[in-house]
Amino acid sequence: MKSKILYFYVAPSSFVIKDLRILRTTFDVVEFRFHTKNKILTPWLFLKQLVFIIKNLSSANLFISQFGGYHSLLPSLISRISKVKSLIITGGTDCVSFPSIGYGNFQKAILGMATKLSYQLCSHIAPVHISLMHCRYSYQDKDYKEQGILAFMPNLKTPYTVIHNGYDPLKWSAGKAIRQANRFVTVTADIHMRFTPKLKGIDLVLELAERFPNYTFEIIGMPANYPIEPTLKNLIKTPNIPNQELAAHLGKSEFYLQLSMSEGFPNALCEAMLCGCIPIVSAVGAMPDIVGDDEHILKHRSLDELAEIVNRLTNKPDKEQLSGYFRKKIMDYYPEAKREKELIELVQRLIDWAN
Repeated sequence: MKSKILYFYVAPSSFVIKDLRILRTTFDVVEFRFHTKNKILTPWLFLKQLVFIIKNLSSANLFISQFGGYHSLLPSLISRISKVKSLIITGGTDCVSFPSIGYGNFQKAILGMATKLSYQLCSHIAPVHISLMHCRYSYQDKDYKEQGILAFMPNLKTPYTVIHNGYDPLKWSAGKAIRQANRFVTVTADIHMRFTPKLKGIDLVLELAERFPNYTFEIIGMPANYPIEPTLKNLIKTPNIPNQELAAHLGKSEFYLQLSMSEGFPNALCEAMLCGCIPIVSAVGAMPDIVGDDEHILKHRSLDELAEIVNRLTNKPDKEQLSGYFRKKIMDYYPEAKREKELIELVQRLIDWAN
């Protein structure tokens, strides 16, 4: 008989869908989505979640929360007063604080308190990169110089295990797409949220497009009616694309830009690299480790520094070779099978520990 996991999440993002698929190969997984656009209904969601947990508690073997936040609080608390252990998989926003743009759980009073209590009460934490536990931050100077859970909870004793994201190279391949020279692409989501354009570096991408009018820039996740001033003739606005169509679309571009102020372990970057895009990334989160080459890393949030990188890389004679190198790097270091093995082993260890 399979062990039973109660799995809590806020939105059905690609990493949630992927982890659910991985977990279901070995365990019986029952989901609870803690989601409302109306904050007034949050107490009702807590009550609904409590009923769900009580109903399933006698048959549950483990609680898993994707990210820390309101939705991880009850599972973490109940794990302390029951035999069921709890695991929180952290991903990014639940580990940082950027008051300058209003981003991150730890810069919000009540959400920050719920997140901290969750990490204190849970049995184990599984960050997708070590930087989510602690890192020095120097990309820009308007926020905290240290980020990660331990930067805001230095006395935290909860054990943790880093398990990187993983990717399927068969799914993420350019296929028959015709790659266009000096074409740049970036992927964003929720662009209408007030912090997204600066958080994801979309403002830098637009400034870069203005600086290089002969190059093509595409922003996937930007509706056609999204207001841009000044109008840029070399900018392509592309609304959100279904996940199954994204690989062929990424394969059209020579370069992928990920110029975020904060990241965990970004899926879009790794997927673009598998599709043959040459990366240019900001020096935050897991991205310097993923890319591994200083030539492709923007150390400071500066248009001039970024333009220097673009000039240097667009004039390289071996861009096709670079494309293949970065695809192989993801295949070698971050295969989906590795995450599957490590996640299942950790989950089984926590279940066995409880028994």
